[in-house]
Amino acid sequence: MFERIGRGFSFPLQGINYITQHKLWGSMVLPILLTAVLLALLVFLFWFFLFSQIGTWLQIDPTNWFFLLRWFYNIFAFVFKVVVFYYLLSLSLIIYFGLFGIVVGPFLTPVIEKILRAENIPVIQLTFAQQIASILAILWQTVKTLLFQGVLSLLFLLTGPLQPVLNFGFSSYFLGRDNFFLVFELIGMPNEFKTRIKEFRPEATGLGAFSTVFVFIPILGALFAPLLTAVAATRLYIQKKKSK
Repeated sequence: MFERIGRGFSFPLQGINYITQHKLWGSMVLPILLTAVLLALLVFLFWFFLFSQIGTWLQIDPTNWFFLLRWFYNIFAFVFKVVVFYYLLSLSLIIYFGLFGIVVGPFLTPVIEKILRAENIPVIQLTFAQQIASILAILWQTVKTLLFQGVLSLLFLLTGPLQPVLNFGFSSYFLGRDNFFLVFELIGMPNEFKTRIKEFRPEATGLGAFSTVFVFIPILGALFAPLLTAVAATRLYIQKKKSK
């Protein structure tokens, strides 16, 4: 299992060479530009309107308190701000990758199609109505993921020091699994996504872990992480199909 998780984690960076060798960068220009605009809007929204406000919360002056109360308050205020920052960051990642699928996904379809066709995988031509249905499905999937992860995050608070590890693992899986949705759309099996995605659970976790880590590289990480994981998910599907 860990070997498959590692494969999912390493595949996105390998995709840079794959995109170059197959001359796909030209088809990536519009998705990259749209991703840059989406990223800029979300950074502005979350950083200036949410993250910048964390420091103003719990603005209580404990100067005249008894030193033990002041000490406990300072610890509580620090932990509270770290926890809130952590959850807002997790929320922003889910929303970013969800909106990527909605806004950029349709324009990334030609790239995924070329990869599938190059490997002799039959694809279907999505009609406009099917593309709209796909966008709505991704939107609904994002909402369900937000709700489900919110409940899990609250439950994980009961696990104490294991909470960050468990939350990272489950968040990685949910971030990674959605990269396969467009692939199943293009091969004409969107209704089988829920059952077939179980075959890619370790790889999806690796993809999500890569996204979570790579996105912290200033600008380039956040810009290219969703694009590289989408290409990686396509190649992982092809690899598994050919191994059968």
